[in-house]
Amino acid sequence: MVSGTKGSSTMEKLMGQILVELRAIELSQEEARRETKDQLTQLNTQLTLFSSRVSQVELRVSDLDLEDAGTRRESTTSRNPNWKIFS
Repeated sequence: MVSGTKGSSTMEKLMGQILVELRAIELSQEEARRETKDQLTQLNTQLTLFSSRVSQVELRVSDLDLEDAGTRRESTTSRNPNWKIFS
């Protein structure tokens, strides 16, 4: 009986240690998930800002293309006054 109780006590200690280690692993995983979620949120914010900046650059380039086209049309018509009839 005494040896059975001692074995049972050892088994309970081991089970307790295993449960403590499992909980530590679980907490570590939860923390890693939170950190990953935070990083993904930051990346998403950066991507949104980058996308917005790209759109702004595209609009500026489009505006410059239109201005450039207008400049070319004006310079062409100023070299040939007869073309102004068609504009």
